[in-house]
Amino acid sequence: MIEIKFNLSNKRIEFSSVGHADFADYGKDVVCAAVSSIIIGALNALKSEELDIKIKKGDVKVSGNLNSHDEIVFETMLMQLKTIEDQYPNNLKINEGSN
Repeated sequence: MIEIKFNLSNKRIEFSSVGHADFADYGKDVVCAAVSSIIIGALNALKSEELDIKIKKGDVKVSGNLNSHDEIVFETMLMQLKTIEDQYPNNLKINEGSN
């Protein structure tokens, strides 16, 4: 299961995504591919160079203060991920709030 922690408060983000969806075999897992595409697309859209972004073996962690543009990027990313969570609750879990 992919576990996402998302805390956006006072223009500050604490975000992490760890794990694998285990929906299908490696390389054929459409849930993992969708989640990865959404996250990487969001990271590519960020404008701030002040964020601490760490990517290791598919796990992603982001923290730092946001400008208005990047706040919208993260809110949009969360909405997209929730759509996948609604359809695949056994493969993706999103925890919002304090990490």
